[in-house]
Amino acid sequence: MSMDEVHAELIRFEAELQRFNDSLKQGVWALEREHDRVDGIWRDDFRKQYDARWKAFGDHAKRYTSNEAQRYSAFIRSKIQRVAQYLHG
Repeated sequence: MSMDEVHAELIRFEAELQRFNDSLKQGVWALEREHDRVDGIWRDDFRKQYDARWKAFGDHAKRYTSNEAQRYSAFIRSKIQRVAQYLHG
């Protein structure tokens, strides 16, 4: 794979990563909204198990979407810039 191809692939990957991050953020937001909607009506034993799993997932998803996603995108953009500098001086 040539450096031009690497550069093009990095650009495509960064765009796809951004689409994924945006979609994940919207999905987590919608899931939180639904979670809050059933909060007052769902009160069985399974709900306690669900809440424990939800907390772990929700905490991780929020951390990724609010912090890590931007760091990963910035890292890929820096690689794109470095390859472009290599290619174009």
